[in-house]
Amino acid sequence: ALAFFFRLYDKKTWWMSLVDAVRRLVLSSLLLVLDRANQLLAALGVSIVYVLMLREIGPHWDAASDVLSYACGLLIIVCILTLVFANAGESLTKSGKAAAGVGCFVVNIGVLVLAIWLVVARWRKKRAVAPGA
Repeated sequence: ALAFFFRLYDKKTWWMSLVDAVRRLVLSSLLLVLDRANQLLAALGVSIVYVLMLREIGPHWDAASDVLSYACGLLIIVCILTLVFANAGESLTKSGKAAAGVGCFVVNIGVLVLAIWLVVARWRKKRAVAPGA
C-alpha cells in the first residue's frame, strides 16, 4: 500500500523518502510560523542540506534520476536565493522590475536545465540502442 512512497529509492536508502517528505512539509507548512526573513533563511538551509544529502548519498536506482533530482534541488536553491535578493532589493527600490527580471531569469534557467536533461536522456537512450542493433 505504501510502495509508491519508497519505489523511487534504492533498497539501501529507503529512508530518503522520509527525509524528502519532512523537507516538503518544512518548506510548505512549518515555515509559516516564522517571519519572512527567517522563512527565507530556513528554507535556504533546509534546501542546501537536502541537496548535499542527494549529492553524497545518491539514493535513486539509477544515476540519471540522481542527477535530475540534484539539478532540481539546485534550482530550488536558486529560486530561494532569488527571493532573498528580491526581498533585499525591495527595501532598496520600490520598483518590481528588477525582481521580475530575476524571476524570468530563474524560470529560463529551469527550462534550460530540463531541456538539457531531456536531450542527454534521449542521446543516452539512442546510444544504448545503437550498438545492439
